[in-house]
Amino acid sequence: MKKILFILLTILLLTGCHAPLKKYSNITVDAGFNTFIQLIAYTKDSKDFETYFNHTTKRFKELNQLFDIYHEYPDMNNLYTINKHAGIQPIKVQQEIIDLLLKARYFSELSNGEFDITMGSVLKIWHTYRENALLLTEENKLDEITLPKIEELQKASLKTGWDFIEIDEEQKTVFIKEKGVSLDVGGIAKGYAAEVVALELEALGLKHASINAGGNIRTINNKPDHRPWSIGITHPRSQQHNASIASIKLSDSKAFVTSGDYQNFFITSDLKRYHHIIDNDTLFPAQHFYSITILGNDSGHADALSTTLFTMDYQQGLAFIETYNQAHPEDAIDVIWILDEKNKIDTQYSTIKDGLQIIWTANLNDKISY
Repeated sequence: MKKILFILLTILLLTGCHAPLKKYSNITVDAGFNTFIQLIAYTKDSKDFETYFNHTTKRFKELNQLFDIYHEYPDMNNLYTINKHAGIQPIKVQQEIIDLLLKARYFSELSNGEFDITMGSVLKIWHTYRENALLLTEENKLDEITLPKIEELQKASLKTGWDFIEIDEEQKTVFIKEKGVSLDVGGIAKGYAAEVVALELEALGLKHASINAGGNIRTINNKPDHRPWSIGITHPRSQQHNASIASIKLSDSKAFVTSGDYQNFFITSDLKRYHHIIDNDTLFPAQHFYSITILGNDSGHADALSTTLFTMDYQQGLAFIETYNQAHPEDAIDVIWILDEKNKIDTQYSTIKDGLQIIWTANLNDKISY
């Protein structure tokens, strides 16, 4: 009898010390990066959740301002400041900028320049034409939409390259050595910010959560009941907002980042789509795929790699993935490609749905649903 009472008392003490966690969710559109930021987390009460959510919002806002290339802010040197002082003087910056630029330079070297944040002079031209095209689209003037001339793009491309960029880690300064050269971190900044915030939330004590930065997702462990997170893969041609074409299960702390031609694009009168991911060789939008999704351990790495692979064809991408995973076993990635069925690629791990081909790397075969 005493033994039974002891066991019951032990169970009561254990369950009493571990109150069940509750699921909370909140979303903001005011934290920067031109998108929404959502936090889903399991905490003991709403007060705890609000602490984590407020930190998430605050840090995304701060990092957005640091990485902003279009605006300056009081008492802050950011990417805009660095670009503004190209050819003039080095700019002292916060450590987050140094870390981001060093990571971007590493991925540029790793990809032989396929990923290149020094392409700002070229991307600026496309940004201007895209903004003008969107205004003309609103006015139903598709016939007036124009594209940049190749000569204009080639001239701008002469002002690109890491030889123009000087990073002094000791002094924490960045200097663009020639006027006209500029940095554009759009291919890595959001994913990098999500990784920073996730690590900070973990350090603050958050055990089970998912951060969604406009479709760039970073999970923190599994759900409290040990189930994985189920993440939808955006349908790149659906007219329905946020429709998914497939889903994937993410276990533990993982990053899920997608680059797609359905984000930041315009369509001309001949129904051709011009998006924001520019092929460094052609200086025009890459045309291989509709979207590429990277699954890995680091959100910043996944962001850079999704941009990188978007500009490579399938065989080039496979070779790059193999080389990357062999060199980075601690950060091995898996990939999902989506393309037009008309351009079907012969591969074992794929399916056809809604006129699109979905391809995935072998490790995802038992994790993807469609």
